[in-house]
Amino acid sequence: MKNKMIGLSQGETSAQALKLFNFLKNRIKGQDPVISNFIKYFEGLISGLRRPNSPVYKGLFLGFPNVGKRLFIESLAQAFFGDKKYYSEISCGAFNVESVSAVPALLSRAEIDLPSLMRDKNYCRIFTAHKVLHEKLEGFQIELFNLCTEAKNDSVNSEDLKNKISAVVKKCNNFIKAINVLEEKLEKYKPENQLSIVVFSDFEKSCPAMLNIIQRILRDGRVRFENGEEVDLTNSIVIVTSTIVSDSVLEEIKNISKGSLGFEPPAKAKMEKMDKAIYKRFADTKKIYKSSIRFVTENINLDFLSLFDRISIFRPLFKDSLKEILDLELNKFYNELMSVSFPITLKLSDEVVSFIIDESSDKPEFGASTLLAKFDKYIRREISRLKNRGEIKEGDNISVELKDKKVIFSRELRKEEGDSLE
Repeated sequence: MKNKMIGLSQGETSAQALKLFNFLKNRIKGQDPVISNFIKYFEGLISGLRRPNSPVYKGLFLGFPNVGKRLFIESLAQAFFGDKKYYSEISCGAFNVESVSAVPALLSRAEIDLPSLMRDKNYCRIFTAHKVLHEKLEGFQIELFNLCTEAKNDSVNSEDLKNKISAVVKKCNNFIKAINVLEEKLEKYKPENQLSIVVFSDFEKSCPAMLNIIQRILRDGRVRFENGEEVDLTNSIVIVTSTIVSDSVLEEIKNISKGSLGFEPPAKAKMEKMDKAIYKRFADTKKIYKSSIRFVTENINLDFLSLFDRISIFRPLFKDSLKEILDLELNKFYNELMSVSFPITLKLSDEVVSFIIDESSDKPEFGASTLLAKFDKYIRREISRLKNRGEIKEGDNISVELKDKKVIFSRELRKEEGDSLE
């Protein structure tokens, strides 16, 4: 009799991977293909089913500056370790043949315990209990300090006070014993549950010795140096970055603007729709990726390229992505205002948003840096100036509009001002 078979899901993302995907997508705009490709390898990481004697992930990140390469790395560090600074970066152009001996020390500092996101339920339970016990112990230690101070200043030194001190000391000792037990349990997870993120930036500037180090890490997951020191990166996410394809991508964009890739130059009435229509078609045909890969394969050793799990091309930031980044920057600015105890409501008109984005989109090779500079110019500096002059105060509602290609600020009349006018 034939066994009954049950169909399984096809290509559906796991809950953990979907959580990471949404986290990255909310922070990184315009690079969904790069995020999706990384998530596929992340599934292997959390399942434990990956190649031995090889880094967890080996990625080559190519594209313009300021389009999301570093932000992607920082976001991974934030998601895995709770801090965007928890990764090790080695700037390849800073080393020559003589100075590569300093590389082992830089790499050895990369190891960080795998975070709760990647641990099993038992680890999370023990880790949480360990944290709670530490917090309670600190509370009792403060209480003990206060009681001892009181006993020192108490000339009577009552029996009741001695009993309180004895009881608190006993509680502290019990908590210390319990914490030690949990630390022993946590230690069992440590040898096989470590992860690090290591970045080799601007690899095209590498000297032959540095390039050799990168190749050995990609191939074997570890590298042994002349002094006998060995660095093991088999539990590392290794990312190599470069802007080497920038000129090639820029040429493709210029060709599109001229209609040389099959796009008709738009009529004047359709100018406002040009970017959306062209860039959508451009993304569909994957011209950027194909052009970049062609350039890479023609200019970089194929043996080196074959060592990567994935070659990721970070797309230029077009207007739709710049709009999303502007929204993120505005939210960050609100947080800055809160941090200096100056909460205000800031409403940008659609015309102002379009004006800032239009001024930022004519230089795609600069990535998001132009947008951030324009935001500082038209919004941040003006709000700072108005605050310093006392023209705006906490709780004000500020409107930002465009008149004659100038950004104009106005505020809603305060209640006390309205009363004085009556």
